[in-house]
Amino acid sequence: VSIGFESLNPANLKKMNKSFNTLRNDYAAAIKKIYAHGIMIQAFFLFGYEYDTADVFDQTIEFALQQKFFLAGFNTLTPQPGTRLYQRYQQEGRLLQEPWWLNEKYKYGEAMFRPENMSPAQLKEGCIRARKKFYSYSQIINRALNHRTTLCNLKNLGTHFAANMIARR
Repeated sequence: VSIGFESLNPANLKKMNKSFNTLRNDYAAAIKKIYAHGIMIQAFFLFGYEYDTADVFDQTIEFALQQKFFLAGFNTLTPQPGTRLYQRYQQEGRLLQEPWWLNEKYKYGEAMFRPENMSPAQLKEGCIRARKKFYSYSQIINRALNHRTTLCNLKNLGTHFAANMIARR
């Protein structure tokens, strides 16, 4: 199952009007229930929200590793044209390139705006660092040792290693 956690910071979730996600203290219990049914979780996190600081990457990767997620995405927040976020960043002069989506040099994962509490370079590098740690060989093996999901059958174990080797690239 894919779950968009987006942020572990309740202030960020409130700013996004996602108060239903502010149950961070209950995440572990909910994850445990999902695992009890043998279901593997692919988690998604976005970085660069208003209340994110440079330490957000370590906090998030620690959470993702503790929960032994099958796969995880660690990506930069990208203000999409036509959204309130894009309009707000445009009005605040925080967009770095317009229109970034038409720029031939744009690469997925680049910061397209100036975050509040870190530099665009810190945002990009933090996401890369999170991916590298999560998909290190030792962490791939450690996360495979989830007896309720990955080790419950050979198909899940094979899927875990194949998908993680692909994601590692």
